[in-house]
Amino acid sequence: METTLAFELISAAPVNVMSRFKAAGIHFAISLVTAVAVLILMLNVWYPQPYFEAVGGEALLLLIIGVDVTLGPLITLIIFDLKKKSLKFDLAVIAIIQILALCYGVYAMLQARPVYTVFVKDHFEVVTANEIEDEQLAKVKRPEFKALPIAGPVFVGAVEPTDTKEREYLATGAMFGMDLQFFPQYYHAYSEVQANVLTHARPLAVLERNNPSGFKEIEAALVQMKKSPQNVLFVPCDSKRQKMTVLVDAQTGKIVKMFPVRPAV
Repeated sequence: METTLAFELISAAPVNVMSRFKAAGIHFAISLVTAVAVLILMLNVWYPQPYFEAVGGEALLLLIIGVDVTLGPLITLIIFDLKKKSLKFDLAVIAIIQILALCYGVYAMLQARPVYTVFVKDHFEVVTANEIEDEQLAKVKRPEFKALPIAGPVFVGAVEPTDTKEREYLATGAMFGMDLQFFPQYYHAYSEVQANVLTHARPLAVLERNNPSGFKEIEAALVQMKKSPQNVLFVPCDSKRQKMTVLVDAQTGKIVKMFPVRPAV
């Protein structure tokens, strides 16, 4: 698609001023616009900050940039020659490669996107789409959790079952790294676990003592939000790549904001 459009633009230009560098430049510009559009989708919908770094989104971004923005225009620079009879075919092959690479990159982004931030026992856990098995999703009874969120991660809570067999099943899963947060059949709306969150939340003074530099970042953000540190508590949050901090309202337990700040250093 991108390369075909590039070829049409290139063909429309006068032959005597056309060069392979100009062709590659046009190709690069079109590829860059496409990559930026994907990046905007990635950062604003699937990987809102601070999730982007927390789950390794930069690796997928480098894949898209490397193949879609760099490799395609580079090949065009090498092979472009208006005198070649096979030029249209060559550009079509490049277009197919780029489209396939872009589709793969977007699919990988979709599968690796964070879908839930789950409160489990005494902290939050970021869960990505590829960490929830279809088998477990099929066991979900609550309609709001039957399908994974597509418009960004959602805060929820996971509550251990009271049934003995189910608890044994969870214990077995934990031996293989399948902890409670990976079982959506035990999810509850965040509003249902807010009171429990408050019992485990800690004052910001603890965070200030454990991570002074990180606390300054949070303190500055609270000033902008016009919130007093005394009215906010924090809860640790774990993800694939880093530990973070979730701020909650000290009275209600509602989510205030998440920060890429370690609760302790």
